Amino acid sequence: MALRGHGGVTFLDINDGSGKIQALIKVDKLGEKGYQFFLDVFDIADLVEIKGKLFKTKRGEKTIEAEDYKCFQRHLPCLKNGMDCKMLKKKFKEKDI
Repeated sequence: MALRGHGGVTFLDINDGSGKIQALIKVDKLGEKGYQFFLDVFDIADLVEIKGKLFKTKRGEKTIEAEDYKCFQRHLPCLKNGMDCKMLKKKFKEKDI
């Protein structure tokens, strides 16, 4: 997963080994809390599911506009922004998204 942010919009390149697709996450679709949580917690090696509508960009790239997301597996060691695994688990429980 590679991230490219532009204000309240972030593009992700998701690769499952068989191909690549672009995902678009936006503040107005996920809410400020859900959008910021994704940016703060998820890492490039995490296994994620993105649900949403499929469309093609002006450049012809297939893109999913995210309406919901889920993390299937965290990359270990799960350190990001100085958090250890216990802190990260607590943060997941505290967030209501």
